[in-house]
Amino acid sequence: MNLVWSGEEVSFEGKFYKFNDIDIHPSPSSPGSIPIWYCGNSPASVRRAVEYCQGWMPGRITLRTFVKRVERMQMLAEQHGKPMPTRAVIPITSPGKTREEALAKVNWQGILSGAAKAGWVTPASGGWTGPDDLEGAIIAGDPDHIIEETVKYHEAGLQHLTYDFRFRFDDWYECIQLIGEEVLPKLRAMESGTASAEPAVAAS
Repeated sequence: MNLVWSGEEVSFEGKFYKFNDIDIHPSPSSPGSIPIWYCGNSPASVRRAVEYCQGWMPGRITLRTFVKRVERMQMLAEQHGKPMPTRAVIPITSPGKTREEALAKVNWQGILSGAAKAGWVTPASGGWTGPDDLEGAIIAGDPDHIIEETVKYHEAGLQHLTYDFRFRFDDWYECIQLIGEEVLPKLRAMESGTASAEPAVAAS
C-alpha cells in the first residue's frame, strides 16, 4: 500500500501478493499522509505495528494487558530506532446509572469465558472470576466511572479511545447523548493546558 500510494509506477513480490509496473491515482498529497494502523492484541501485533505501521489499535484488551503491550512496544521502537505508533483501544462500553445496571446490559460473562484463551495478562485477582477482572476490556458504569477508566488508559499511554456500544444498539442514541453530555465535557475540563493532555475519544 505504501508503494502504490507513492504515485510512481512500482512492482512488488511477496509471499501472498505480487504485481509488476502498476500505478494508482489519485495518490496521497504527501508520503505517509495516510497512516496505517495495525489491529490485534497479541505481542506479535505490537511488533508488526512498530515494524510496518503508524498506529496500533487492539479491539478488546484488558488494561493490564495494554500496559504490558505498550512496554513491549517501547522496547521494540527503541531497538529498531522507530517512533512509537499511536496507541488506541476500543473497549466495550455500557453507560448506566449504576455499575450493576450497566453490566446487566452487556454479555460480560461471554467475554469472561473467553478471556483465558485471549492471551490477556492474568488479572490481579489471579483468575477470571468476575467483571472486575475484565477492567479495560469493558467499561461499564455511571459517567464518573467511565471517566475514571478512560483516565487510567490515558495514564497507561493511550492516545485514542473509541467507546464501543455494540451491546447497546437498542438505546444507542441515549448512550451517545450520555457520553457527549456527561463524559466528554468532564474529560476535556481535566486537560492540563496541552492539546494531548487527554486521549482522543469517539463512539461507535
